[in-house]
Amino acid sequence: LSIKMIFYCTTYPILFIQTTNGLVYSCGHNEYGSCGVGCFDRFVKKLLKINMEPIMWMTTYGIYSIALSSSGSIYTWGDNIYGECGNGTQENIYSPVEINQFFNVPLEHNERIVTIRHSYKSTLALTNRGHIYHWGLISMNFLECPCNYVPTHQFMFLPILKKYEHIIDIHLIDNRTCAITNKKSIIGYDGDTVDRYSISSFLESGNTDFVKMLIEQHGFDVNLKDDKGLIPLNYVCNSFYFQKSILFLLEYDSEVSNKDNEHYFPIQRIISRAKLLQINDIYYIVNYILQKEP
Repeated sequence: LSIKMIFYCTTYPILFIQTTNGLVYSCGHNEYGSCGVGCFDRFVKKLLKINMEPIMWMTTYGIYSIALSSSGSIYTWGDNIYGECGNGTQENIYSPVEINQFFNVPLEHNERIVTIRHSYKSTLALTNRGHIYHWGLISMNFLECPCNYVPTHQFMFLPILKKYEHIIDIHLIDNRTCAITNKKSIIGYDGDTVDRYSISSFLESGNTDFVKMLIEQHGFDVNLKDDKGLIPLNYVCNSFYFQKSILFLLEYDSEVSNKDNEHYFPIQRIISRAKLLQINDIYYIVNYILQKEP
């Protein structure tokens, strides 16, 4: 085999091998059909080929997996209790099923899937036309929010988009949709606008990995002011999880002399809330700011 990628899940010990010509082989734990080789044995003890057309990309969450072919077809298999396989059922899938046929709104002519994101029990797909489809668990609180058992078009995003604005990337945060547009705008949490030009909402919850991606891949500005004249550093200094986010913003050269709506500098907020921080972090943060703004 000429190997392109190897996937191995330790929680449910499964091995996937993707070859350079797009074929996929698997073995390991198969209780939910996780190996995708069509057998019902609890364990697949030797490497077997998965029966589907050659793929260009795949990912796995261990008990369920997703693959995208060069023709734009999406294949899923494995655990399906929340509809994460997107075939309209809650039954486990033991062989890959092509789910484009189950889209509640068919793809337009020359429209194809370009990005797939998934997390625990939930999947998003973005097309080259900027349309989003979702299937699986809608939010972590699944007792209150229903599941989408087929890929469902996210119509709520369309009225929010401004003229000449379109979605260029998607992400799942706590199984909720977050879309990024060509205007450096963030739209998320099931269609609500999350302060369209600010990263504060994510930093206030300590989600620095997501913000790092926004800065480095999409050019988001850590010093962009909102309608109140505040920058993200002003907000995170009043946040429960602000310790990690302050350090993050300082590393990205956040402006430390911008006052908040009560006319406090960031350093004053940090000192006044010192009991929420570790001593070493207080010293590091204050010393860093003083060196930058004597």
